[in-house]
Amino acid sequence: MPTVTELLTEALRTGQSLDEPLQRFVLETKSRAAGLWRLREGHLEMIGFASVADMPREIHHGFIEVTGRVSLAQNQFGIVRAVNTNAPTLAQLDPRETGLTGSASWLVKFACATSLAVPLRDPTTHAIIGAIAVSTEDILHEQHPVWTTIVNLAATASQVLPLPQATIA
Repeated sequence: MPTVTELLTEALRTGQSLDEPLQRFVLETKSRAAGLWRLREGHLEMIGFASVADMPREIHHGFIEVTGRVSLAQNQFGIVRAVNTNAPTLAQLDPRETGLTGSASWLVKFACATSLAVPLRDPTTHAIIGAIAVSTEDILHEQHPVWTTIVNLAATASQVLPLPQATIA
């Protein structure tokens, strides 16, 4: 059976849906949701999203609607902050801890404690080309296995993600 990394790599290379690899990632990491965004013309555009089976459909689809296309000016979201700071960004339930009010509101809806967004970088130029994020009931930290897994998945996705029209150096 192919690994999540292999499924994601194949889907990115062939232009297939990322839903299955992201769904597997959610299941294997016991997370609640995961998504991948590509940077294009000053916005992050969602190219894949998956959530647990018990996630209410209105929440699943509401998240897609709100984060399907996000301006880089919307720093209340972890995915935007990860891209703007070129660093992994941790969001928590209490937005006073991180200033990520947008992410915190979705953590409540997802029944999660934390989310982690990691920038994707072009392997040659190191310019930012997107972001990957995961939301979980666990309290994530740099030594947590999900943190390591998503950072590694970001590195792999960066190798095969089709380059957007505009990047941040």
